[in-house]
Amino acid sequence: WTQLLTQTQIASFSEVPLILKFNLSEAFPDGWQILADHFEQSKDPEYAFSVFSDPSLLEPKLLKIISYSISMVTVTSWAYFSFSELSTSGYTLGKRACRLRTVSTVTLGNPNIFTAVVRGMTKTAGLLFFSFLGWLAILLPIFFNKRRQMGHDLLNRTVVVDEKRIPQ
Repeated sequence: WTQLLTQTQIASFSEVPLILKFNLSEAFPDGWQILADHFEQSKDPEYAFSVFSDPSLLEPKLLKIISYSISMVTVTSWAYFSFSELSTSGYTLGKRACRLRTVSTVTLGNPNIFTAVVRGMTKTAGLLFFSFLGWLAILLPIFFNKRRQMGHDLLNRTVVVDEKRIPQ
């Protein structure tokens, strides 16, 4: 649980605003104003319900901004999860803080490039795109296997271990 919460907090609370701050202004110079106007309009329950029930009522430029933002967050999350574990011997920032590490269940060493990239992709897809079902797919396997592996770990033949318990 600590691993999931730490990584999710780092990714969600620091990544999204930073990505949007630096990239949204370049791609859409008036993007912040469009978003602010939309959030102001969303305070009206009738507007919020109508847009929720029929997204085609949204301004086309707002849809482009939302699509761009989702794409940037997805690519950045995937790159973060994949390449940080590759370049730091199985660590991400959250794992480093909790003294955890990802290892391959096949080799008992660091995950190879393919495994790290696919693991990052399955983790990102589960967390970002499949909402509640994705979270269930990631979390439920913990309760049904001896190693307490999450869904993306089972798919990629990896396990997160406590660094203190790894023989040196």
